[in-house]
Amino acid sequence: MVLGALFALQAEPRWRGGVFFDDEVRAAVRLSSDEARTQVSAVSDWLVRFLFGLPLLVNAWLAASILRGRLLLAAQLLLYSVLALSLTGLAQGLVSRGVGRERPYVQECVGRAPPPDCLRGVAAGQVSFYSGHAATAATGATLAWHLAGYFPTGVALLRRLVRAAAVFAAIGTASLRVLADRH
Repeated sequence: MVLGALFALQAEPRWRGGVFFDDEVRAAVRLSSDEARTQVSAVSDWLVRFLFGLPLLVNAWLAASILRGRLLLAAQLLLYSVLALSLTGLAQGLVSRGVGRERPYVQECVGRAPPPDCLRGVAAGQVSFYSGHAATAATGATLAWHLAGYFPTGVALLRRLVRAAAVFAAIGTASLRVLADRH
């Protein structure tokens, strides 16, 4: 019943504009052209997919199943990763719907020929607080970091590479969302 009430929250924005210095920072860091913002957004979409799949496929399966030969551990780590990513998505969806902050670029779309950004934001009535991409990327990077600890000591370089890739991809995802003017 409680979850049903929470999901019934409107996706229509109730909060527009920035807080404190948001508008000044947005003006300073967002990319100027619609095409550049669309391309950067596509890269952040790819990075978040990478971080979603990294703990599920590579770490849980590779670390526990192939490198350690423990199939039950691999299944448990996979379930652990699915649960963490699902809870992240649930929390982000509930908070975004509850807070209802409009995406930053939507007000610029009113009364102009709609570029791709506008079609996604205005037509869908999207709300954007807090970033689902950044939250999923942070969860995926945290899981990848943790699960890389299951790699045997003989592949320490692989452990370091997975951890570094996860951290840089998470930071890149969040940064690109701001550059793309999505948050």
